[in-house]
Amino acid sequence: MSIQEKKDVSGMKYPRVALGAWHGMPIGTSLEMWARNRGSFSWQRTDRLITILLGGLLNSGLNSIDRLLYGRRVRKSELRHPPVFIVGHWRTGTTLLHELLVRDPQFTYPSTYQCFVPSHFLISGTILPRMLNWLLPQRRPMDNMPVGWERPQEDEFALCNQGIRSPYLFWMYPDRPCPFDNYLDLSEIDEAELKRWKEGLLRFMKRVSLRDPRTLVLKSPTHTARIKTLLEMFPGARFIHLVRDPQVMIPSTILTWRRLGQVSGVRVHLREDLTEYVLDNFRRMDASFEQQRSLIPPSQFYQVRFEDLTARMVDTVTDLYEHLSLGDTAAIYPHLEAYVQENKNYRKNSFEVDSKLSDLISRECCSYSERYGYENATP
Repeated sequence: MSIQEKKDVSGMKYPRVALGAWHGMPIGTSLEMWARNRGSFSWQRTDRLITILLGGLLNSGLNSIDRLLYGRRVRKSELRHPPVFIVGHWRTGTTLLHELLVRDPQFTYPSTYQCFVPSHFLISGTILPRMLNWLLPQRRPMDNMPVGWERPQEDEFALCNQGIRSPYLFWMYPDRPCPFDNYLDLSEIDEAELKRWKEGLLRFMKRVSLRDPRTLVLKSPTHTARIKTLLEMFPGARFIHLVRDPQVMIPSTILTWRRLGQVSGVRVHLREDLTEYVLDNFRRMDASFEQQRSLIPPSQFYQVRFEDLTARMVDTVTDLYEHLSLGDTAAIYPHLEAYVQENKNYRKNSFEVDSKLSDLISRECCSYSERYGYENATP
């Protein structure tokens, strides 16, 4: 089974010297991950490991200062509005919709800088981003979408960088089983760990809201499997669920995880069973979402097909706003048009999937495909 990538249409190469998600970890978390893997790393990644550890020392110091100055204010603060969660499997267009919605002036979002250094951005956010901007890649390694400190980012990275366990930590040691896969759906974790997870997410959201009190729009594919927990925390939250043809979604996810392992890992090799690992995550995510989606009140839930979003962007967003009572869509129309103009030359990376993988995806995603109308779709 294989995926043959076609030529990268952007011509972009990921820089050798670049900041990544793990450079925002406190030193304790970095050392814990290193110890869990018995101090293992590839010599080709020595520079990455050293900068992660040195960054950890800086982060821990700044975290302490930030906590001293803002800790009480964060603890006493409250979210003014129920959040909006964009959920869906990886590569279903969640990033695109996130980028679109947060252009509406009524919304705010966690930025890349806030997610990478979640525990000290309140004191460092006006200085460090400008100093470190040259170390930030211009494009994401998996799809060539623009990158910037102020662009919206997945709050799952903020959890990782607060020392909270996450399946995303797989990318740090991409050749080994991730010990935190149960955090995908928060299953089989004890009450103390679940409480710590909830407190970590809420603390981060309060910190973002302390800087900007508008309605938060958050996007992380992992939240797709956590509906019940998120509703317990935020009963008034609204959820937008994206779906996509599995014959595109699954291969694109495999490539994404491969590339993120290559650019984020402290080891050079990848798991040989990466395809099965991606499919296993898909099965668990889909099963969890199907079990929990009925908990969401209909007026707080809206589903979007990737194909509709990209082909009929304005109509899709209009319907979404009306169903979820998000306000007057007229306010966002100019921003939608501006986004379209800014990205009119963007072209997705492309790939070819062999028949064995295509057949496997058809079997494993049969229920998903039938449920969302992709049973006759082709790669």
